[in-house]
Amino acid sequence: MLVARRMYERHASEPDSRPPPVSFSPPNAPPISAPEVPMLTLAMPQSLPEADRIPLQIGESPTGTMVVPLYPVIQYGHDRGGGDSIGSGFVYNGKLIPALRGKYVFTDLTTGRIWYADYKDMLAADDGKPGTLARLQPVRLLWNDPQDSPDAGKKVYDSMFPIVEAAYHARGGKHPKLPGRPELVFGGRADVRFSIDAGGELFLYSKSDGVIRAVVEAIGF
Repeated sequence: MLVARRMYERHASEPDSRPPPVSFSPPNAPPISAPEVPMLTLAMPQSLPEADRIPLQIGESPTGTMVVPLYPVIQYGHDRGGGDSIGSGFVYNGKLIPALRGKYVFTDLTTGRIWYADYKDMLAADDGKPGTLARLQPVRLLWNDPQDSPDAGKKVYDSMFPIVEAAYHARGGKHPKLPGRPELVFGGRADVRFSIDAGGELFLYSKSDGVIRAVVEAIGF
């Protein structure tokens, strides 16, 4: 599955320290450096039988208060095939990309990986059973780096990490890789999140390079 993205680069606030086509116009922006976060699950509210309720002690004294566990409906590993920390996600309700309607798309903050799941499958997985999960699908990126010379054309990327890293260096970033704690999956932090506008259209913004990118096309969903 390929997601096509046309990237529009905008000057964002300065940071502290696998399917689609992509292009963006770099602005005149000052040099930047980058900033710093960790079984990664998404949970949906649900009701459970009384037998599955767990007593909860609040404070020093036991009480009759009960807590109902919320089981994940999608999840990925805290490893090389997954990521470090779940970022923001949305069920697409915009008009520009019909192929994405009814899909929940989200990022991993540090690696910049993107996944999607059908929202109806997530609702079906909300059955109170810990082992029931919706199918998670990776999203790849087809991107034409405006900074490469000679122009290598469009390339497929498994995550936003190299895209953010290229923009970070183009805007004056001094670290050889994106800054971040060495124990992170990629040894650095892309800091990529989704957002939406008033019309429900998707944007990706990345703190490590200070760029906002618009999602404009999806293919193969």
